[in-house]
Amino acid sequence: MLSKRAVLKLFEEWLPLLIPGVLLVGRLLIAFQAGRYGITQVPSDLCYYGATVYIWALTNHLSGSRFSLSYVDSEGPYITILLVVNLIFYFVFFPPLGCVSKTWLGIALFISFALGPISTIYLRARI
Repeated sequence: MLSKRAVLKLFEEWLPLLIPGVLLVGRLLIAFQAGRYGITQVPSDLCYYGATVYIWALTNHLSGSRFSLSYVDSEGPYITILLVVNLIFYFVFFPPLGCVSKTWLGIALFISFALGPISTIYLRARI
């Protein structure tokens, strides 16, 4: 069982990924309550999550702090590239007005999940 100190340290280390996650969940809950949220918006929101994490990571990196838990010199280019890619795919996956095929939705979900949550967890844990 983890001690209280270990749990607090773990929470502090992963806080940069949790805050955008809480914002994303809040955004989803508000949209569900308003009744205007469709499944086609999920890929765009996952890329939005990735973009918010990488904006924080870039500002953190430029101030001299590090984003990954293990020190790596080449962290900056990864952060910048993934930020730009997440922003581009946020607009590419923004839901169209018409219906979307299940194949396109599946591809979009896969790409956005890899770019948003998975890439941020991977970069935070280790490059």
